[in-house]
Amino acid sequence: MDKGPADELTDKKYIVVESLSGGKHYVPVGEAFNYDEVNKRGLVRVRPFDQSTGKADHNIALIAGQNEGIYDIEKHRAYIAKEQSYIDEDVREPYLQSHIKRIETLVQNDAAKELGQGRYQIPDDVIEKGKEISAKINAREKKRFYPKLDILSSHAPEDMVDAKKKTWLDKELYKRSKGDRSVTDQSLEAALQKRQQWLVDHKLAMIQSNGDFAMKKSAMRDLSVMEVHEEGKFLATKAGLTFNDHKVSSDQAYNDRDADLVKLYNQFSASLAMHRKKTARDLAFMQELILKFSHEFFMHHPSIPEDNKAPREAEANARLDAFMENIVLNMSELKPLSDREEV
Repeated sequence: MDKGPADELTDKKYIVVESLSGGKHYVPVGEAFNYDEVNKRGLVRVRPFDQSTGKADHNIALIAGQNEGIYDIEKHRAYIAKEQSYIDEDVREPYLQSHIKRIETLVQNDAAKELGQGRYQIPDDVIEKGKEISAKINAREKKRFYPKLDILSSHAPEDMVDAKKKTWLDKELYKRSKGDRSVTDQSLEAALQKRQQWLVDHKLAMIQSNGDFAMKKSAMRDLSVMEVHEEGKFLATKAGLTFNDHKVSSDQAYNDRDADLVKLYNQFSASLAMHRKKTARDLAFMQELILKFSHEFFMHHPSIPEDNKAPREAEANARLDAFMENIVLNMSELKPLSDREEV
């Protein structure tokens, strides 16, 4: 509803929000919050700071519970792709790394055990232990913790109803189809219902025979494509140019794009397979060469007496420098084994 400086002597700011129940709340946001991204009609979520790590602990417990008590970052990545595709791809990796950072805190406090390669042994009571650890850290550091704010959308819900792009409304509708329903009020619910009908009208979703709403698997991707087209048209108009949209119809464009992606994928797969074949051959040769060299070296060079190591090391360093200099000078003439003519 409003925002401004909380203290003219510092960079501390505040925002005033209206809750779903209609109440108005003053929320200090400190210095680090992305204050400029908050619009007066935007949608934000306010949470107590001491609960901000609880969700990570629940997610860690969930993934570990599906994997015999082992948290595996690859399992988590696959879970996001299958069950949480509403999370934007460009933030998935930071999202995963935030969980790893949390697990490292658990490990440091003997509440988890690192197994290597992104895998950790997680106890059954990790959520309870996580709460205790967070409370101890907060008490030890004696920080002033500002509320946790998430910017759900910089636009008002009613402005997103017919937007030709991926919006918070779409993410919420997708989550609902998976059984994860957020708390809303009457105005939000009305916007969600209108957006739902818009998606059905544009063949991005459907009403199933049992009356349930379901988004198509390609809906989020198609909405992103719509946004690119709309931005292209806007920028072309602004620059006095004509936007060249080769799309004959929406369905045809998506089919053509899918066919191009399949073709590109097949070409990439074939190229990768050939590269792996050549790389494997080169590596096998290098392995055999190193083993043969090591065998011959040990046969013809006895160990060096302790009192003779220093001068021999100096000589070896000088010879190695000369060898590397020769390689650098002749680098342009070298070719990978895979590029040489096979006999």
